[in-house]
Amino acid sequence: MPVQHWEYLARNLKKTSGKALEKDLNTRGLEGWELVALADGHAVFKRPTKPAPAAKPAPPTPKAAEQK
Repeated sequence: MPVQHWEYLARNLKKTSGKALEKDLNTRGLEGWELVALADGHAVFKRPTKPAPAAKPAPPTPKAAEQK
């Protein structure tokens, strides 16, 4: 089972209030951020990181190509 990795974002709530704060929180939600904590005037969000692209298989070696 693959391990889930997260990225985090902290926003200073003291700089935004009212409708602007509501808009900012909704924007974060649409971007996939989840509010996970409120601490000392900051909102902390997390979201899953995008999986790394799968590695491409190595091209066949000349001997492997000859065996076909």
